[in-house]
Amino acid sequence: MNKKLVEDGLVNRRNVLAGAGALIAAATISGKAAAAEPAMGHMDHSANKYQALADAALHCVSMGQACINHCLITFKKGDASLADCARLVEQTIAISQTLAQFAALESPYIAALAKLCIDVCSACEAECRKHADLHVACRNCAESCLMCIKECKKIAA
Repeated sequence: MNKKLVEDGLVNRRNVLAGAGALIAAATISGKAAAAEPAMGHMDHSANKYQALADAALHCVSMGQACINHCLITFKKGDASLADCARLVEQTIAISQTLAQFAALESPYIAALAKLCIDVCSACEAECRKHADLHVACRNCAESCLMCIKECKKIAA
């Protein structure tokens, strides 16, 4: 900082803080104004035709991650009874993330991937059902697999 400005009292802590506050306020206001403007150039675009599939796949990822977290807690306690469940859930998370990405891109390979996802999610759902009465995370994961399978069947048909 210029020593002369400081000595003349033109730059002090109060002025710097006031300037920073004004800058933040201006950025916030202009950001809100920009967000309020409609995206005129994108008004004619239709919704993604695989949006329901992408949503189901992402829900499967979310529930799978919760299930894996539960499995890890169980493992930490010395109980390895959910090992097979964890292995299948990890595979389900991987394919569901990929499926969601392919759906978002409206990939021409989506039907082939959906068929594979049905197999993986079916195996995961069956394994999670074994633990569904004891573990809510497993029950939720199994239910999300069923939803994903349902959406995949619409595409894979």
